[in-house]
Amino acid sequence: DSNSIAVTTSPASVGGTVSPASTCLQTPTNSVTLTLSGHTGSVIRWESSVDNFVTTPTSITNNTTSLPLTNVAVTTYYRAIVQSGTCGTATSSVATVTTGPVTASPATTITCAGFTANWTKVTGATTYLLDVSTNNFASFVGIYNGYAVGDNASFVVAGLIANTTYQYRISPVYTCGTYSTPSTPVSVLVKAAIDKKWNGSSWDGDGNPPTALTQNIEFAGNYSNNEPLTGCSCLVTSGNVEIQSGQTMTLQNALRVSGGTLKFTDKSSLIQTDNVQNTGNITYERTTPNVRRYDFTFWSTPVWLTANNGPALNVFSTLTYIDKYHSYNGTAWVYETPSNPMKVGKGYNIRAPQDHSITVATPFSGSFTGVPNNGNIDGESVVAGNYYLSGNPYPSAIDIDKFLKDPNNI
Repeated sequence: DSNSIAVTTSPASVGGTVSPASTCLQTPTNSVTLTLSGHTGSVIRWESSVDNFVTTPTSITNNTTSLPLTNVAVTTYYRAIVQSGTCGTATSSVATVTTGPVTASPATTITCAGFTANWTKVTGATTYLLDVSTNNFASFVGIYNGYAVGDNASFVVAGLIANTTYQYRISPVYTCGTYSTPSTPVSVLVKAAIDKKWNGSSWDGDGNPPTALTQNIEFAGNYSNNEPLTGCSCLVTSGNVEIQSGQTMTLQNALRVSGGTLKFTDKSSLIQTDNVQNTGNITYERTTPNVRRYDFTFWSTPVWLTANNGPALNVFSTLTYIDKYHSYNGTAWVYETPSNPMKVGKGYNIRAPQDHSITVATPFSGSFTGVPNNGNIDGESVVAGNYYLSGNPYPSAIDIDKFLKDPNNI
């Protein structure tokens, strides 16, 4: 007699191919179904990983050839594990589902005029879009409305206004487009690192006045010291503040008057190096040399009240005779209605007040009240070949040689 032995053989396990091999999803509410084909054996489970299976994957209980997915939160990799009979297991190809928002991190390197926005890069993104706002994205700051910052994990945001709270958020851009949900916003207060506050009798800290662009200047009381001031920005909250004749306040960033008053007396100046918008009114005084009633002086407003408009002519020089306010239109002197506002950047020829003597010359002091001009300013429209009376629009002197030689002004 002979013995019979039954031998069962199985083909080698073949993992097969998962399709689609790559899926891009733009919204947090999403779905896709992965399908396995070309395999040999049975599916014993699926696996997922967020690092392309560098570390131990997560097992998915599913022994079918279809894997339905919903609301995938981050870029994730999937594969099927296949076994033919008692043969060893085989692994399918890997399918990638690219999706998910960015996590924004706290700002760093906060300066007088900006900060560095930070975030954690996500797999599959080709670039990132940056939003910056001061009102929780009801509107946006300058260019920072979906501003492309490249395939980076940080970006330096500059040209901002000191003592202002900003919010920023990041959106990743995948091959299928921009992910619909930005990161959770991050708030950051833009200001210099050091505060120098005048309390009405002395400067906080070491008692010395601010002398560096890394310092914030704040006035919370009456001030009339005869000293130059240099800082990142200036905030006036209370008190009557006077910058004395011959002194200069130099700021990198914005001036804000939210309370009290700020006066620049004759021959004092406000210099600002960044193109930022000031808020709140100042009073800017200027005094002519001795003039008689029939003498004229060229004037220009260093402040604004409404868009491109300073104070009215007859508010600046109240007692000038009604028909003695003039401007030049390119070919001739023209009469200006006394109630006309002084256009920023335009020069005016104004006669001395009627209460001045005809024979005895005395000074005339004029005051401009409004928001101090700063940054790039467009003057009036001109015609080539004509002459115009232009005026310095800033609350400080300008270098006339540099102005005339600047090709942008030709």
